[in-house]
Parts: sequence; structure tokens; C-alpha cells
Amino acid sequence: MFNLRVTKISKESNVETGERFLDVAFEIFTEDEESEVVATRRLGFPIETTPKQVKAELSKYLANFKSSEARKADQSIIDTEDKNADDVISKLEGLEL
Repeated sequence: MFNLRVTKISKESNVETGERFLDVAFEIFTEDEESEVVATRRLGFPIETTPKQVKAELSKYLANFKSSEARKADQSIIDTEDKNADDVISKLEGLEL
């Protein structure tokens, strides 16, 4: 399905507040041979965040992304089925033999 790859992580500061944070940029890509990048995202974490915490949050993000994509695929199938059913209904409703 999908994997996640961190492309950049850096220490940054908020211009308005001066608060420091970790800026984590990452890609979500397909697991097939083409490894197509399907999304690019960035998340900010408190500067004191541990690697374990960042990994946990990225894992949650990836799980949510996979779930969302699965729902989209399911909805596409449902939409196709509904369109077919609507077509059958419109052609057969009121049919007399």
C-alpha cells in the first residue's frame, strides 16, 4: 500500500513567538516498484521531542492516511455499484412483460 519516508528534519524557530521546534518533512509513497510519491507533508514537534515520539506520531499519520485511502477506494466501488444499480432501476422500473 503505502510507506512513509522522512526527507528532512531541522531545528526551526517560530518568527512570531521565537519558540523553537523540530520541522519534519516527509513523503508518503506507494510500495510498488514505481514507489510513486502520493503526498508530501510537514509536521512540527516541540524541540524536546524524542525520536521515539516522532516515530510514533509519524506511524499514526501513516495509519490514518492508509485508512483514508482505503475508504476512498471503498467509496469508489460503492459509487460504481450505485451508478450501475440506478441504471438498471431506470431501465426496468415499470416494465411490463
